[in-house]
Amino acid sequence: MNNLHKELHKIGKEIVQTLRDGLGKYGLDNSDLANSITYNIRNNELIIDMNEYGKYVDSGRAPGSMPPVDKLMGWAQENSLNVWGVAKNIEKYGIEPKPFLFNIDNIVDRMGERISDAGFKDFVDKTDEIFSKNFIIK
Repeated sequence: MNNLHKELHKIGKEIVQTLRDGLGKYGLDNSDLANSITYNIRNNELIIDMNEYGKYVDSGRAPGSMPPVDKLMGWAQENSLNVWGVAKNIEKYGIEPKPFLFNIDNIVDRMGERISDAGFKDFVDKTDEIFSKNFIIK
């Protein structure tokens, strides 16, 4: 595993934990949403995934329109609630925002230097490898 890949794994874990901690401020640290937050690395890109409704938890939802009932069905059943009643309640009162994604910008700013350093180390290591295989220095 190269330096950049290792660093992306470390950063991925830190981001997941930071987002889960942010949800914990609202008592959601063991929620389906918190448990859905994961990271993957594909082609040296860090990808953060979570349940689609995370954006509504983060930014809330204004009253006035009913959410898609099918999106609430599983949650309502797990909590023994009437899905139609939940949807009508959201339509009437909206959903209070629980901002937890705002931390991402701060995290990314702090991690930029670490990513650059790891990428540079990989460049130096590869350059050393090429020179040691192809050139004899006396």
